[in-house]
Amino acid sequence: MLSRIILSLALLFNFKFSQIRQTRVSSWSPVVIQSYDPTTREGFEFSLPDDLEIETISGKGNWLVGKLRQSKDNSWAMGTLEDALGVAIEKPNQFVWNMATVGVAWKKKDIAQYLEIHTSADGIEVKKLNSKWDRVAKDWFLSSKLVSQKPVLKIENTVNYPGLGSHAARILESSGIKVGLIVSSDQSLGKCEVTGQGLVAEYTAHKFNCLTKGGNELVLKLGKDYLDYWKGR
Repeated sequence: MLSRIILSLALLFNFKFSQIRQTRVSSWSPVVIQSYDPTTREGFEFSLPDDLEIETISGKGNWLVGKLRQSKDNSWAMGTLEDALGVAIEKPNQFVWNMATVGVAWKKKDIAQYLEIHTSADGIEVKKLNSKWDRVAKDWFLSSKLVSQKPVLKIENTVNYPGLGSHAARILESSGIKVGLIVSSDQSLGKCEVTGQGLVAEYTAHKFNCLTKGGNELVLKLGKDYLDYWKGR
């Protein structure tokens, strides 16, 4: 009965990816991340320390997490967290989220072991994510629905900027989408494109705000728009 109600609500609010893991920022003071997998009906949450230093998107430099709540651009702050953590973060419909997570026992996670002390450019001791974080993110944030599709995706970097493809791959792989190959091409796209069909192609296009082209091969072609999003114009 509950599953039918959730499905009806998902359709009502046009929530196409309602069976894919959803990760959101549930609080900004402190910053709390919640993640819920509708397939397993399991959820967890953890907080980020205010003195965690992360690189922001759009070329705005390094910020402390505690400073993000001062930003008037919530989408930018959320995108910065998504980029820094390397996990897909959404802003789900609050009513659908509340209905879908009724009765979920939220597991508390502690990320202390994934942090290290670092001296900032200002000479202040701050925290940074260590090399263990990306490995654990691939375990914590897998979406059962995406994994069940057994996807293998190729990424093409069409703007000849080093590291662009591997940067995007972090978010895909932590979601359960295997990136089989990262290559460069000379297409020089202005806006990213996704070729392929089915749920994984649609989700990837949604996640990176890409045009969809159909076809048989699952490919994410990164354009100048993603470079601008990451590094700024």
